[in-house]
Amino acid sequence: MSVPMTDDAVLRVKASELVDLCHALGRTHDDLAILGEGNAATVVGDRQLVSATGSELASLTSEQVVAIRPAAVLDALASGPHDDAVWAALMADARTDNAGPRASIEGPLHVIAGAITGCRWSAHTHPVAVTAILASAQARRFADEPLFPDQIVMCGPRACLIPYVDPGYPLARATDAAIRSFHAEAGVWPRLLLLQNHGMVALGETAREVLNISLMAVKAARIFLAASSLGGPPTPLSAANIARIDGRADEHLRRRLLADAPEPTPEDFS
Repeated sequence: MSVPMTDDAVLRVKASELVDLCHALGRTHDDLAILGEGNAATVVGDRQLVSATGSELASLTSEQVVAIRPAAVLDALASGPHDDAVWAALMADARTDNAGPRASIEGPLHVIAGAITGCRWSAHTHPVAVTAILASAQARRFADEPLFPDQIVMCGPRACLIPYVDPGYPLARATDAAIRSFHAEAGVWPRLLLLQNHGMVALGETAREVLNISLMAVKAARIFLAASSLGGPPTPLSAANIARIDGRADEHLRRRLLADAPEPTPEDFS
């Protein structure tokens, strides 16, 4: 009979998985993040593991994984507004180990996404192609109008676009509001957040799923830019085609198999 892992053992395993994900996100040939850009996180029980501020994804070590208490972050969010100094102090206090490194300043993005949508993994990156579009007048079109089937399968029928706000408390509040507004309008949680003039956040059940979403978003951005260069705006799929791809049982299964996630149940299609 197998012996259940202790909480500390589970945290070590998940921290190792997070390090592996960060290394994959930091591969230079995938154009997701360079230097100290980007961060990632995973929910483990009542804690969340987040890459440390100032760390580089490609070379992240287990010592640069910070455990924080999401409840403390959410309490801080609700008690705001806060200036930069107070917000930084509150985020430092949210750590489970006061002697360890600080979580990324964008750690609250991951906490909010996990708390609201229930996603267990999230990855924030700054791909050149995606950020180029998000720094243009075409950001809304890119978020709302997918161009090809696999973009829908991996990233969803729409992405959640968040207008640019200052990092820290303002971005945390804007993310909370945008995700809730998206769900109220679309009836589903977003799989991809697009931060205008900034970057993107992929949300998923597994580390592999958020990597898949991130890579597909980059491909979608490159296709969008290429199509835009051929005269006039890109031609998106029709609403009927988008709904058809998004609702196909075989595509739901393929998405889960690619993500190393459980097979879909009938409730997934309701």
